[in-house]
Amino acid sequence: MNALNFRYVFAFRQSPEDRKCWREKIAWFLRKLADRLDRRESFALKFESDPHVPRDYRNSCIEQGMQLAFELMTESVKYKSMDQHLEAEFPHLWQAPEKNSSKS
Repeated sequence: MNALNFRYVFAFRQSPEDRKCWREKIAWFLRKLADRLDRRESFALKFESDPHVPRDYRNSCIEQGMQLAFELMTESVKYKSMDQHLEAEFPHLWQAPEKNSSKS
């Protein structure tokens, strides 16, 4: 019986590693410069696989993953906004109950 063999590496970073070559240092410098210029955030993705997965397919998967992340962040912001509104309208719900030392 033959075994199914595959290997992949998926790395996602927002900041550089400590150990890096001069090319990575320049790349991270340019990413940070771009972040300041367009007021966005840059990330580095590394994907290697055996067997090879076409670049277009990988990019499509990453786009779909980012769309899911966007939907999750939208829900998170919506619920945080509701929470802040409710806390402002009903502060007594967020206050710890007072403990009575005497029992009736």
